[in-house]
Amino acid sequence: MRAEGYGWAITRARECGLKVLGVLVLIDRPEGGREAIEAMGLPFKALLTKKEIFRTYKA
Repeated sequence: MRAEGYGWAITRARECGLKVLGVLVLIDRPEGGREAIEAMGLPFKALLTKKEIFRTYKA
């Protein structure tokens, strides 16, 4: 999901009456998603980064 997609999903969730506490993703691909979420005032947590995956599986 692109950064715009996160914004859309958060907006829709709020419109449905949900309280969005933050965003949890499996893999953070450094493409601006983290920054977009943090700019919305929400915490962002990734279980892994793209860099960690490549470093682990290249060895």
